[in-house]
Amino acid sequence: MSLGSGANAFNIAIGTGASERIITIGNATTATSVVLNAGTAGVSVGTNAIAHPVVVGTVTGAGNTTVQAGTGALVVNGGGDVTVDAVGVLEFNSSGGIIGIGNDGVAQNINIGTGAAARDIVIGNATGTTSVSVNAGTGDSTFAANATDHGTTIGSTIGASQTVIQGGTDGVAIISAGNVAITPGVDTQAAAAVTINARVGVATFTGLTTGAGLTQNLTITNDEIAADSGVLVSISNLGANDAQCYIRRTVPAAGSMVCTMVNGGAAALNGNVIVSFIVLAN
Repeated sequence: MSLGSGANAFNIAIGTGASERIITIGNATTATSVVLNAGTAGVSVGTNAIAHPVVVGTVTGAGNTTVQAGTGALVVNGGGDVTVDAVGVLEFNSSGGIIGIGNDGVAQNINIGTGAAARDIVIGNATGTTSVSVNAGTGDSTFAANATDHGTTIGSTIGASQTVIQGGTDGVAIISAGNVAITPGVDTQAAAAVTINARVGVATFTGLTTGAGLTQNLTITNDEIAADSGVLVSISNLGANDAQCYIRRTVPAAGSMVCTMVNGGAAALNGNVIVSFIVLAN
């Protein structure tokens, strides 16, 4: 059965009379399909100026709903709320352009993963030169500052990765209940020289027997030290004798430093010596 199948330029009206009615096209029997075609003037569904619901597609079984656009834009406008929900996977991708969320100039908050449900929220990936930037204006940037007992990891311990924490004229504050852990570079040698290429380090010297009132130079080779580096140094001696060791001076050089240890006690050194240091940025 055909309706308006002739090549005549006349409009076709179905159910346009001004009376309440239900207009049905097609049926739900087996392979029945409904096709709406149009030329360059387009297709309009439910666009008249009356408040009414518009339903496209089905949530029953394996029914698919596909909305397509060619090289033109695919636009979804909502005069009120717009909700996108799914029981299965929900994806937003682009094969040829930027994927923007909240990239217009409208001052509205953006929430990602704020629903009260246990879930993993992942931003970014570890492929190639992928980068992640978190920017802020005059407001603050906060990470895991909510009132729940949890761990926070920042940065990577793999390879030559670097983590930089910057502060302007107000500086950088590390606030903790007296418990700040720094993992140092370490080396232990049965000699008066060690190698630790790190800005924070713990050097252990074993087998030294510096006598009372005598001095011993302790050399730490370190490629983080420059000739003009500021270095904070402390020393501990673990022997039972009254050695009372202290550092008289520290001389930095390009790639190393020499700490002059003095045995200010009444007996010879008979235990390990530990030198802890922090190399300050130049």
